[in-house]
This record gives sequence, C-alpha cells and structure tokens, in this order.
Amino acid sequence: MKLDKKIHVLIAMNAPFSSTAGGIERTTVNLAKYLSLRDDIKCYCLFNQFLDQFQHIEKIQGSINNPLELRKIIINHKIDIILFPAGPWYTLVGNQAVYDTTCKIITAYHSKPGYETLVLKKRLKRFFVQEKKYVKKIYYLINLTFFPIYKAINKRKTQKLFQKGYDYSDKFVLLSERFIEDFKSYYSLPNKEKLVGIGNALSFDYFATKQDIQAKRKVILVVSRLDEASKRISMLIKIWKQLQEKYSDWSLKIVGDGPDKKMYESLIETQGLKNVMLLGKQKPLSFYKEASIFLMSSSIEGWGMTLTESLQTGCVPIAFNTFSSIKDIIEDTKTGFIIPEGDIELFKNKVTYLIDNIEQREQMAMAGVQSSYQFEMDKVGKQWITIFKELVQQ
Repeated sequence: MKLDKKIHVLIAMNAPFSSTAGGIERTTVNLAKYLSLRDDIKCYCLFNQFLDQFQHIEKIQGSINNPLELRKIIINHKIDIILFPAGPWYTLVGNQAVYDTTCKIITAYHSKPGYETLVLKKRLKRFFVQEKKYVKKIYYLINLTFFPIYKAINKRKTQKLFQKGYDYSDKFVLLSERFIEDFKSYYSLPNKEKLVGIGNALSFDYFATKQDIQAKRKVILVVSRLDEASKRISMLIKIWKQLQEKYSDWSLKIVGDGPDKKMYESLIETQGLKNVMLLGKQKPLSFYKEASIFLMSSSIEGWGMTLTESLQTGCVPIAFNTFSSIKDIIEDTKTGFIIPEGDIELFKNKVTYLIDNIEQREQMAMAGVQSSYQFEMDKVGKQWITIFKELVQQ
C-alpha cells in the first residue's frame, strides 16, 4: 500500500466518458464519479473522449490498444488496479501492460452469458440487408447459409477469448451472482473463484414521492436502443395495436435511437397506429417522471438499467423473464410484473391491469421506489471498494 494510503484505480474504456451514452458508459461514469469523491481512492479515467466534465476525475485521453502506452500510464501514476468495464477484449492488452508490476486487473462484463452467440443470426441478417458492397453481402450470405458452422466457430473463438480474459484477470465481475454458474459453464472456465456479482447502481438522484406518482400522466414508456435483434420493440408495438382503441386517451412513448429506427417508423405507419411517438435519443428522466407504466421486451439483457430507472421514478415495469438478474430488480406482482418469455397475451393483460387499476398501480409504484434504494450508488460502490481492498492486500 502506498504512503498516502489511497488505492490508485485506473478505469479504461475505448469509449466516450459520457453519462448519456449507452448503459455500460453510463454506469462506468457513475462509478468513476463516486470513486473520485472518496478519500481512500484516487481515480484515473482513460477514455477516448470526455463529454462529461467532472473536476475530481484525473482524465487521461487516449486508447487502450497499445500495451506499451498503457504500461507507461500504470507506472507513472502508480496504478494499483486497472478496471476494464467492457469485457475481456482489452484484458489481453492489460495483461501485457501490467507485466512485472503489482497492478491488478479487474474485468467486468455487462451482458448475460452467451450474449454474443444469442444475437449472432439476427445481426447477420441485418448486416446482409443493410450492406451495400457486393463482396461483403456475399460474405454475410455465406455465413447465413452455413450458419450452424459459423455459429460453432464463433462460439469457440468467444470461449477462448473469455477463458484468456478470465485467466488474466484477478477478479471478473458479472452483473449478478445469478449469472455465475451459467457463465462458468458457457465459457468452459476451469473454476469460478474469480467471479463475483455486482449489479449496476441507479442512474438518477431522484426518487418519486407519493405526490409525484399521483400526478403521473396516461403514458406508457419504452426507453431502449432501437435494435430488434436484442430489444424486440416490434412486440411492444404489436401489443399497443391491440390496446390503442380501448385506451385512446393513453399514449406510447419510445425514447432511444438505433439501427432499426426506420423499420419501426415503417411498422407504425403501415399498422396505422395512433398515439405512438418515436422520440429519438433524449435525456430520459423527464419521460420517466411523467409515465405511469414502463415496458421492456428485450430477449437479452445483462442488468436492465432502465428497469431500476423505472422503479426509482415510480413507473411500474413489465418485462419478459429473459435474464436471470431481472429477479434481483423486480419483485413480481409487488414492484412490477415478470412475464414468461414470449407470452404476449399475458404481457398485454398486465398492461391492461395497470391501466384499469389506478390504486394498485400507485401502490406498486411506491413499493418500487422503496425497493430501488438498495441500488443507490453508495451501496453498490462499497461493493467495488471491498474488491479493491482485497486485491491490494493480496
């Protein structure tokens, strides 16, 4: 341990330092800000851009790609721990950079086990449709034609990557302890000794009051990347089509952007849907504050930050049971509804129930706000501090 008693932590990502970017970036920025305000931590951030300004963070603008440059940063700043929040892709570079130093490596993974393989076919199809260059189009077509072979090769490459990432890490952090056994099995790891589960902290400092909940409007909200392969917004549009006539005084607002935005615009138009708004990329807090019900249709999630965001803002969530960590977030029938995968009819019925039963909806909303306190940054941050201290003391 250093004379100043502080643990020097370097958080490294090839991404913008931005609290309005994707889920990984937002949670990483929140963690960095928390660590930077502590007396026992000195936090350095290596990002390719700094879009958020925060005076307490030691900023290093650059890339993780060069192990020699990364090594210089580690040595010059006396880094005790380097954290790679975006999975094992850069852990291999980190392993070269920390050689013959006391610096420890923590790798974090923000998806459910097997995510890369689960979305493989849908993304190949999208790439094939969108690709303009003939040679690449043929490449995607061949991979789709022989998909079982392509999938097997891709899975094996991914397993090898994760096995190396696990081997080179001193700790490997997943989003839930519920993922640990599946993660070990899917990536054929030799053991699970380095695996630990830490969920994401809340995005906002705001917590809805009873008065806030009673003032909510007749709005159903979706906050999501517009990527059909994993988010399946078309399912929610299909549900809304069945509800729009009966609940013509309600609206469906979809906040977010992504590669399938035009497809959703076309679907809304051809289906003749009413009171549906595709609002693009926005700061979502004001939308959570006004909405009464929140919908998630993802086939794949690691944590589902939008679910904890909906809880703290008193917006009752309904989501499919497609990822283990959902049970860390939603207490079924008390703070929201967890729907068996693919049961669109039950999903629709729960939306109807929440619309029709104002008193029960408001009770669930308040219960959700109370449950969200367990995900406050200080509580989640202390779990990270515990890991840092354990590694430095080894």
